[in-house]
Amino acid sequence: MSFDEVLKKIVEPCAGSLGAALMGVDGIPIAQVEGPAAGKDAEDDVAVLSVELGRILAETQKAADSSGAGALDEISVQMERFSAVLRRVDAETYLVVVLEPGANAGRARFDIRRRLLEIREQL
Repeated sequence: MSFDEVLKKIVEPCAGSLGAALMGVDGIPIAQVEGPAAGKDAEDDVAVLSVELGRILAETQKAADSSGAGALDEISVQMERFSAVLRRVDAETYLVVVLEPGANAGRARFDIRRRLLEIREQL
């Protein structure tokens, strides 16, 4: 199963999902799909947010390391136009799911956890 197929299994059941991206920590996208709520600019929005939010993930990991909190698994970010769930896949890869306001972020987190092993097996 391709990365695109796995990402679709994450975004399709989640109403309000704009898309998902599997990203390298260097900011280079590995795979990206649009979700059921995607509009005409969703692909660009997901791509830009995925790169920029990767920086937040890196900084949050530094804070966790310096405080002795351990490895960072997941963060959620709420913005005016979007919300996002970021999940670390491994040391070099993370997953971003971008949602419209009011979308069910809990469903996105559930589907990310369900599909995480499939993604890890393909890396």
